[in-house]
Amino acid sequence: MLALDQMEGGKLPPDQVIPLLSSNDPVLRDTASWLVARHVEWGGALSGHFRIRLAGGKRDAEASELAGEVARFAGAPAIQTLLAQAVRSSQPKMARIVGLRAMAAAPLSEAPPSWAAALTAALTSTDQDVLREAVATAESLSWGEERHSGLDSALLRVGQDEGLPSDIRTDALAASVASLDSLSTELFEFLVAYTESTKPVPVRSAASRALAAALLDSKQLSRLAESLRDAGPLELPVLLGAFERGGDEQLGTVLAESLENTHSLANLRTDTLETAFAKFPAPIQKKGEKLLASLDVDRGQQKAHLEELLASLGEGDIDRGQVVFRSSKAACTSCHRIGYLGGRIGPDLTRIEKIRSKRDLLESIIYPSSTLVRSYEPVIVVTANETYNGVPLEETDEHMLLATGADMQVRIARDSIEETRPGAVSIMPAGIEDELTRTELADLIAFLLQPRYSASAANRR
Repeated sequence: MLALDQMEGGKLPPDQVIPLLSSNDPVLRDTASWLVARHVEWGGALSGHFRIRLAGGKRDAEASELAGEVARFAGAPAIQTLLAQAVRSSQPKMARIVGLRAMAAAPLSEAPPSWAAALTAALTSTDQDVLREAVATAESLSWGEERHSGLDSALLRVGQDEGLPSDIRTDALAASVASLDSLSTELFEFLVAYTESTKPVPVRSAASRALAAALLDSKQLSRLAESLRDAGPLELPVLLGAFERGGDEQLGTVLAESLENTHSLANLRTDTLETAFAKFPAPIQKKGEKLLASLDVDRGQQKAHLEELLASLGEGDIDRGQVVFRSSKAACTSCHRIGYLGGRIGPDLTRIEKIRSKRDLLESIIYPSSTLVRSYEPVIVVTANETYNGVPLEETDEHMLLATGADMQVRIARDSIEETRPGAVSIMPAGIEDELTRTELADLIAFLLQPRYSASAANRR
């Protein structure tokens, strides 16, 4: 099989390979799996194989693995039909979850219309696990120029359901509020409340995305502008998107004053700040220019501040540091992992003490853009309509998958990319120094500098 696959004119037929995916011989099974992965054009022939596997019960880890395998072939109409059928209520729970995860991971520039109808049906589920996956999938997919009113309505019903957990509701609203002509006072206040730093990172991130996408009235915009002074470093850049449509001088004054007093200002990219003020009157734009100037901190000042901070930190407590690492305030686990727990967007910190000193760690936390880690460097991707700053997670001939935040990813079609260049701003937020006390900062560093303890302790829970 390997010889036929690699020789010119070998014409290895899929019907000779696909049955071996279920072989008891591990060598044959692994070889068949490797060959199949090289032939995305075999999607139609594989639909029967995947249909059988979807029908079987799967544990969560196996479900994610199978979803990734199926997603690779999502360009085939037969696989698209299979996934649309899999997520409907008549299917077993794990089959629905695999189908939804495969849809979300599909490398498609635009989701097929059949998926919108299938997701609309899935959003009526009474099973919160299925509902959570359906909402996440609906938000992650690109639907082209035309919105699907039935899907938007289903998402809004989920977002308005006070009996559901906050993470499901905020994700549903983030996916659907752009379809509304206005946002009710009740939903607006609900979303603002969930941007607070005490809330879990995924919830406040989704609430921020929803507020940025919604059409807010002048009173709501003013209320949101006031809240920015307390916004966390993860949320502030997202929330500023709500002001890109501009406004009058009164709103601009409130916005500028809030940004002057926020402790998260250091986390803003200059282009984000410029865009936020671009459509305000000239006097407000001048205030925006002053804020931009304040972001241009001299490298020497940064070094002096770092040395002063390092000298003022105590030894720290490892146990308390573990609590800080896992807290919603620091939000470390959203991107970093120790042992087998945590995110994969940022560097693995399990053995961080082997390559970073206490000073290096402190600098990477306080000034993340000054110490970019190899293989985690950000890139700037420019399309006709958007400019993205993020860390590449996956690159193929058809698309690029970027992590643009702790729980935000964007899939960009290759043919829509006009320019890709190295980025200078880390997606790790600056400003964490203002989020943590000096004792908490010392405790966090003490925890990170004890890798064997850290890995075992972090994974016990």
